[in-house]
Amino acid sequence: MSADGFEQVSVHEIAHAEVEAWRGECLSICAKGQALIGRLLELARAAGKRVRLLDKAQHRTVEAMRLADMMTGETQAEDADAVLSQWQSLESRCELLASGVATETVDRSGNWFAMFDLASYRSGRVVRGRWTVSREEAEGFLQELDHSFTMLNQQLGCMCQELGGGFDSGSKKPRKTQAL
Repeated sequence: MSADGFEQVSVHEIAHAEVEAWRGECLSICAKGQALIGRLLELARAAGKRVRLLDKAQHRTVEAMRLADMMTGETQAEDADAVLSQWQSLESRCELLASGVATETVDRSGNWFAMFDLASYRSGRVVRGRWTVSREEAEGFLQELDHSFTMLNQQLGCMCQELGGGFDSGSKKPRKTQAL
């Protein structure tokens, strides 16, 4: 069999595939974190806590922070507020990754860069967001997101146990796929 009939894969196609793989891995972690927060709020409501189950992930994170404040002194999850704040700082990137339009480019050295553009509509206004990330920054973000998820899982797990339930919503640490 000869390779003559096959086209060579371009450096741009490889960059596109790597960006999409990285994006998918990040979105998987984001979804698992959002599921943990949702489960915490469900358990809190079932335990008689006054919490709201809101439709947007960012709003649920704020509600979980409010719950952590309410439970101060009654929980072993002493760092829950700090962990939730860290998660919240990464969550805005998840929205860009989920709904943003990606454009990839490759420099002369073969390093890729991805730009994510998003237009959100809030209160009748257009709010534009953009995130430009290099391959190295992407790897760092994935590590930070993974670490933040691990901490979130631990802290919210303690809170859920104290509310009378446990985690069973995909709370296992996400497995790593191919490195970038």
